[in-house]
Amino acid sequence: MDVWETRRENMRGVIDEKGGVKAVSTLLGFSNSSYLVQMTGPNPSRPISERNARIFELKLGLASGGLDM
Repeated sequence: MDVWETRRENMRGVIDEKGGVKAVSTLLGFSNSSYLVQMTGPNPSRPISERNARIFELKLGLASGGLDM
């Protein structure tokens, strides 16, 4: 599994733990959940970039690099 898939799978776990895509989108400051769904949905069209991974970790209270493990 490459880093993009690892981040996606870990972010899906965070989404499940924190109450779903809508709840996590709100925590991340997105006005709607479509951007997050593009990265983590069943047919993702965007990778979770290095920059976004670090921002998501910070805003969600995760350890730095946590989405990469």
